[in-house]
Amino acid sequence: MKTSITDGLMENELSEQEKLRRTVSRELNEAMVARKVSKADLARALETSRSNITQILKGDRNFTVDTLSRIAEAIGMTVTISFKKNTGARRQ
Repeated sequence: MKTSITDGLMENELSEQEKLRRTVSRELNEAMVARKVSKADLARALETSRSNITQILKGDRNFTVDTLSRIAEAIGMTVTISFKKNTGARRQ
């Protein structure tokens, strides 16, 4: 139950953050398939568990720009980020 306007805003922010995380995860998955890199290969390259990689690739785990950069490097790619004007609801 929402108790304030702030709670509602936080839910919207999380929703947008989740959408972004899932978009990035989807693009990572597509890049890995194209480059024929397995989750196990990526886990070894990043010195982390396959479980952690799976959570990132499912969009279930929040990750830093540093981690994203390391993943891109491990699969032989670079990261490009662009910002676009939000055409949705405006905050006041």
